Amino acid sequence: MDSKIYIKCDKCAQLNKKEVCLCDVATIWSADKKAVEKLKKLCLFTIGDEKRRKFSVSILYVLKLIDEHMPNADIEILGEEDFVVDYSIKKNGKLLQILKLLFVAMIVFFGGAFAIMAYENDIDIKGVFENIYRLAGVKKEGLGVLEISYSLGIATGIIVFYNHFVGKKWNNDPTPVVVEMKKYETDINTALIDISKRNGEELKP
Repeated sequence: MDSKIYIKCDKCAQLNKKEVCLCDVATIWSADKKAVEKLKKLCLFTIGDEKRRKFSVSILYVLKLIDEHMPNADIEILGEEDFVVDYSIKKNGKLLQILKLLFVAMIVFFGGAFAIMAYENDIDIKGVFENIYRLAGVKKEGLGVLEISYSLGIATGIIVFYNHFVGKKWNNDPTPVVVEMKKYETDINTALIDISKRNGEELKP
């Protein structure tokens, strides 16, 4: 086999089937299309009925399987040296997902509102506004310009910061929440790989 085969594995592959093939965890490219199709169908392992749902896999284990089926293949690895297979059972119930989404949205909304009120109470924003009105010689009754401007400013700041409003984004940049969730996911996968290596649970040759 003369054509080099390039394999790029991501840090984590999310699957809802028990038979894990190479095409499920990696992107494969080569000028030899027959070799690519053969490698795509290569079964790495089959998930049993155990409670374990995340599996750490060494790229050396993948190379060993490839060598058993295609001993003359010229392989070059471009992606991760170790990766995670995250198996989850496919769920069709949308009602439960909607309820979960509403529950999380309520926690975020009321938690954010409480945090803002606690901050305003801590800095005594009401007293600050009253002092500004007094220094300006303005007699305030009910809501004033400062309160309205402050409220609109908070709402505008939140919309701009999170880059979302009514399901629309101002630009294609990832939001701070997406960035933090991605960091968290990366840390989880790295920790899982390290723990699997330590406990001897990683799939390796």
